[in-house]
Amino acid sequence: MIRNLIERPNGAWYSLGGPRNQRVSAVLIADNLSSWSIAKVTPIIWHNPWANRPLTSDTFLLPQLFPGENNQLVKRKGKNGREFLGLDPNWPRTYLNK
Repeated sequence: MIRNLIERPNGAWYSLGGPRNQRVSAVLIADNLSSWSIAKVTPIIWHNPWANRPLTSDTFLLPQLFPGENNQLVKRKGKNGREFLGLDPNWPRTYLNK
């Protein structure tokens, strides 16, 4: 489980005024993602618990955070960036050495 979403009301989905950005269904987040790091960095999809039009869980094969009970986010495992794109484990070295 992840920290309670409304514990600190200062985020993208929830503020002191309540839910916000409800037209955004989810966001794709990754640290230092580039074409050279995609085999090592895995993006994660964060679903907006208060979205007007939520995405379904089978929309993407990447790891995801979904709204759960008691305003908690629940993590769902998925394919890593390399598996998702079908890249060689040694990407980009294998590509550059061709």
